[in-house]
Amino acid sequence: MADQFHVAFSSSLKGAGIIAGGPYNCAEGSLLSALGRCMKPSFFSGPPDGAELADNARKLAEKKVIDDLSYLKDNNIYIFSGTNDETVSQKVGDQIKAFYQSVGVAEEKIRYVNDIAAGHAMITQNYGNACSTASKPPYINKCDRDEAGNLLNHIYDAALNAPSSQLSG
Repeated sequence: MADQFHVAFSSSLKGAGIIAGGPYNCAEGSLLSALGRCMKPSFFSGPPDGAELADNARKLAEKKVIDDLSYLKDNNIYIFSGTNDETVSQKVGDQIKAFYQSVGVAEEKIRYVNDIAAGHAMITQNYGNACSTASKPPYINKCDRDEAGNLLNHIYDAALNAPSSQLSG
């Protein structure tokens, strides 16, 4: 969802943090594509094609259906895809990166984390299921990583304040 919103409304955003998602308009209106090539590509469906989807997005931008893709070029993009994710394949994450490269986002603006043995979940430093848990409620996995912090630090290209050591509020 983060990628879909980011591309469609790029003039309003500074960047995107995409955790276990697919490239913009991957399903192209088809539930079969959404559940197949956009999540778990098979021998028959193959993965989505990031460059082709970028071309499709250009056409939508020309028709003013979405924002002009030139707004994306200066954005910082953070992509996370766990090696144990059985819900959204890393082949799909690879194509998110290819999409952003195809629309002109420089390599140094894209951080693609795809080497953590995490399942399909939000990754945390100290709460949740075991890191490699594939897909199980509450869909939060303890991987000894502050993934939300890593994502925000990359998007804003700055070191954020450390989390509070004591809850308040």
